[in-house]
Amino acid sequence: MEDGIVVKEEPMSEGDEDQTVKKRRQMRFSVEDDLALLRLVLSENPYLSPKSWRFIVDVLLSEIDKPLTLKNVRERVNLLLEQFSSKDDTEIFTSGVEPPLPSERDQLLEQ
Repeated sequence: MEDGIVVKEEPMSEGDEDQTVKKRRQMRFSVEDDLALLRLVLSENPYLSPKSWRFIVDVLLSEIDKPLTLKNVRERVNLLLEQFSSKDDTEIFTSGVEPPLPSERDQLLEQ
């Protein structure tokens, strides 16, 4: 796994098991995955207790059928926080426009 990308090795041909080709697939989080992740981050607060990241990954692995790692879970949370912060800054500079009601994801990120 490199930078949130799943590396899957597959044989080049049926008869040649020794030669493999690495296929890269980007890890995709659904909205439901993000919500489950953010709920766990809010309840466990891994920024105060870094060992909580392992617990969060273990819980997500039991709920989500995706190849998650500590690295891509942490990176996803950081990306969501960065996007939320950027979105919040954009709304502040927009004048005369009432912002839409926050989604559950935005409410979890705000906390």
